[in-house]
Amino acid sequence: MKFLVLITTFFASTLAFAMPKVGDYVKFEGGALINGEKLSWTFEKELTSMDGEFFTLKETITPQSGKPTQTTSKMHVSSLMDDAKIDYIVTNCEKFGGNIMNAVFAIGNKQVCRISSITPDKAMAIYYLKIPFGHAGVAVQTKDNFSYLSLSDYRFGN
Repeated sequence: MKFLVLITTFFASTLAFAMPKVGDYVKFEGGALINGEKLSWTFEKELTSMDGEFFTLKETITPQSGKPTQTTSKMHVSSLMDDAKIDYIVTNCEKFGGNIMNAVFAIGNKQVCRISSITPDKAMAIYYLKIPFGHAGVAVQTKDNFSYLSLSDYRFGN
């Protein structure tokens, strides 16, 4: 159950980033160390259909030892980032306080825009890349916990 809360937290602020096309898909490997307990899972997102101005988003979370949990929701097209918007973030990475860097993922090395945020409660880094949903990874460090998601697969829709 802890991983469900983590996934929601990771993507609450970044769900808006997408190449909005039916069939857009991303898969992440995730992990966490929470109060000394190690957790791992996969997290998949896919735009499965479009009806007017709404996409259907399917999300699947599969813990390392457990059954997958799948949810679907409707997303208005305006809540999804298009190619121009993700290009703007990556092109202006330094203006947003980020830096362009090479990152290693399961799919290979990719040049990403890393934008970090530090508050008294946590440090967070989001890695932006021109792929479906716009982010290739997230890392969050709190006083007692560390969590991450790292891109392991993606495909563009039609």
